[in-house]
Amino acid sequence: VNATVTAGNVTYTTETRAITLNNPPTHSQPRITFSDDPRNHSVANITGYPVNADDINDDPISFTYDWRENGASIATLNYGFNANTSFGTVLDASTNDYDAIPGTGSNRPSWTSNGVRGGAYEFDGNNDYLAIEGLNYNSSGSISSMTACSWVKTSNGGKSIVSYDRDEYFELESNSNSLEFYTTSTSGTTDRVASDASVTDGSWHHVCAVYDPSDTADKRLYVDGELDKAKDTYSKGTSLGTGASRYGFVGAQSEASTFNGTRQGHFNGRLDEVTLYERSLSDEQIRQLYREGNRSLNGNRMNQTKLVTAETSGFDDYSVAIRPSDGITDGTLKASERHVAYEDLTRPVTQTPLT
Repeated sequence: VNATVTAGNVTYTTETRAITLNNPPTHSQPRITFSDDPRNHSVANITGYPVNADDINDDPISFTYDWRENGASIATLNYGFNANTSFGTVLDASTNDYDAIPGTGSNRPSWTSNGVRGGAYEFDGNNDYLAIEGLNYNSSGSISSMTACSWVKTSNGGKSIVSYDRDEYFELESNSNSLEFYTTSTSGTTDRVASDASVTDGSWHHVCAVYDPSDTADKRLYVDGELDKAKDTYSKGTSLGTGASRYGFVGAQSEASTFNGTRQGHFNGRLDEVTLYERSLSDEQIRQLYREGNRSLNGNRMNQTKLVTAETSGFDDYSVAIRPSDGITDGTLKASERHVAYEDLTRPVTQTPLT
């Protein structure tokens, strides 16, 4: 409603706007089950579920899942991108709270509701980026093992997906022909491994890069849940990182010695569910991450997540934290009860959760 008020020779125009307040989605404490056997033991996959999720505004709800071992996140950082926070902070679902800050003005990626299991960010290939807050490397051999995963959708070569400087630590990127994983050892030796598959066909693809110095093929690339390329790069036990101070980016190549610093090589396309791990994920867990997202893309989204037995060990306890989002606002992150995975299958099991 517009109204005009005249006082003397000055005309004032006022405007009244209707503002719709959004309520974040709510849920109860999530639950987990050892899904392949009624007993809690380490040969069972663990499934996590949201409970009583609701949105008073009837907005569709999507979920970000974060698996935890002994109360600490298995992921180092975990971005679900399910709420439109283009003008604010992108929340990390892990216990580390490594939130990301979008670039400002023309450097800000645009949020879209058309992600894999909810929202995603669209990067323009010119200057858009997310700056990772709190996680930086500044000592030689900082990374003993790692995994970087993301869903990507691009038809333009893409460029950097996540980077801590390819010449100092690591970078995962795509180009017109392949997915590429760069790493640099403590001695300053930079190596590149490239996939046989291309991910620049304009469709969603799940990609993961793994560094595992205990394996002869210490660098591995996965596309859509399957191992695409493995390479013997460094001598066994070699860690990554020269010791230079570097801060990270999603959607840009890092050369930053300070937070939100120097960057180039910006991604062109959409990114979703970006995760980093300071461990080498198993083939089975990478395949499971792909399956969960692919079901959603095919219109068969199941509101649950699974941690496979290859990621668990006896006598450690496991839980899942879940954050609901309605595309506008993130709800509260809540963790399930913690339950122990027993190594001995004959051991009696109590269902009493840890306190």
